[in-house]
Amino acid sequence: MRLPLSLLVAALLSATALALPPVHAADHRDAPFVDERPPGDINDVYLFRRSGKLIFAMTVNGVSNKDFNDTYTFGPDALYRFGIDLDGDGSTDSSIDVTFSPVDPTRTQEFVVRLPGGGRVKGKTTAPTVLSDDPTAPVINEGRNGVRVFAGQRDDPFFFDVVGFKRFVATRRLKEFRGEDSFAGLNVSIIAVEVPVELVSGSKTKFGVSGFSYFLADDIVSAKGTPKVKVDGKVYEQFDRMGNPVVNTVFIPGPMKDAFNRGLPENDARDFGDVVLAALKGFGTPPQNVKVLASVALPDTLKYDLSQPDGYPNGRQPEDDTIDTLLSLVAGKRVSDGVDSNDKRFPNAFPYFAPPHQPQGK
Repeated sequence: MRLPLSLLVAALLSATALALPPVHAADHRDAPFVDERPPGDINDVYLFRRSGKLIFAMTVNGVSNKDFNDTYTFGPDALYRFGIDLDGDGSTDSSIDVTFSPVDPTRTQEFVVRLPGGGRVKGKTTAPTVLSDDPTAPVINEGRNGVRVFAGQRDDPFFFDVVGFKRFVATRRLKEFRGEDSFAGLNVSIIAVEVPVELVSGSKTKFGVSGFSYFLADDIVSAKGTPKVKVDGKVYEQFDRMGNPVVNTVFIPGPMKDAFNRGLPENDARDFGDVVLAALKGFGTPPQNVKVLASVALPDTLKYDLSQPDGYPNGRQPEDDTIDTLLSLVAGKRVSDGVDSNDKRFPNAFPYFAPPHQPQGK
């Protein structure tokens, strides 16, 4: 089914009334509360295979300015979690948990990764450089059974014409898409963990993943009922969460965004199902696409089927053009923002994300 331009415009205009101002990105700075602490603001979550292994990745510190590379760190009072849902109900059945030490004088941090089954990997982040226009070589930390971990700055892998989208919504003219990547030249902080498939899924061929960030429970002021987890004797409160790109940014109204970030995926259908369905109906999304989008968005886990090829919405690779995929599903026709690839080429070696942009010397 193909939607006429007038209906497509009306659909996207209704999106702005529901949720868009301000438009940020997949999940960069998506709600008032998370704006206050960039190290806990999850921007994007990735899950893909390379050389027979699974790579889990999460980005924080969105919209990082390259001239201030040495100021972006992971929270020493934070817990970063890849929650793994093995039965499709949205709940976390096992997890990969990561914590960091305070920053040392070399601008590095030590970390501990806790794996399903009790294994651990200890290592160090990749330090930024202020002495060279070339980025520091990535520090690849190795554990048992082929587990590898990277933590540090990389180029922001998300690509999207945010300005063109805002202008299109305001003017109703498709030509307002500039085809320019609003995130070109910007960095993020990435946690990437490479593990054997069987360590995560066992005999399962289908599972889901959500990214969560938490802060020590006595370190933040949050709403009553905010979920808590206990790791190594410390209690943390949930701060942010993300599965799919744009679910919170586009489908959740502004007054509900903080509540969504504090929610649990297993409660998404109950707490936010009506809101998401109303948004999709407002978009004029074809009924068959509403069903597909609703199944992808709720629960908000990144779904993955090992028997199918990688590529969003089956997991998410760095190179996947998720915005074009989602806009086309919402609109019921092919829609593109004109940005088809990242501003830097993704490497073929772990951690599979491009090196960070550097300040340019004189």
